[in-house]
Amino acid sequence: MVNTSNFSYATDLASETFFSAHLKLYNGYAESFNKITQKRLTEEDLAEANAAAGRVRDAKRGESYALAGVLLHELYFENIGNSETYPGPAALRLIERDFGGYENFLGKFSAVCLAARGWAVWALNARAGRGEIFLLDAHDDGAVFGSLPLLAADMYEHAYFGDYGSDKAAYVNKFMTRIRWDAVEERVNSLAQ
Repeated sequence: MVNTSNFSYATDLASETFFSAHLKLYNGYAESFNKITQKRLTEEDLAEANAAAGRVRDAKRGESYALAGVLLHELYFENIGNSETYPGPAALRLIERDFGGYENFLGKFSAVCLAARGWAVWALNARAGRGEIFLLDAHDDGAVFGSLPLLAADMYEHAYFGDYGSDKAAYVNKFMTRIRWDAVEERVNSLAQ
């Protein structure tokens, strides 16, 4: 069972109305995950499993989509704030090492945001031993196993259209100035433990 966190409205990235609507989506993903995982597949379902269609395929696709939706939204809500801040020393070391500087990182992350239909995620790729910015077109499409997320930007239209209309670039520009780098710093520091 997945429980949700209580996130309070503490950002000017989105209006309170659209922030509340966004929270409803987040809670809905948790409810969906819980319903899917509580439903038991029958012996017949298991026997008929195949890659084209069926209850096993539907349940497992829904399960990963809903759970990833919960986890990504939690990262997002934790890392958006109400004022411009700057990376802490641990995050800045990773940024400088892997992107050649803070401005380079901002440019690349912004570009991935604009190209994404679902999410832009800066994560530490444990296999490669470096930070990467991943583009996810859906909650469960584009994530790389073994990567530890540090920063998440919701690029689904529901995240920005209500307040920014079709001006995705305005939303991305505002997002980049509302990153709670203290939350990112905590994530980076937790990797060292």
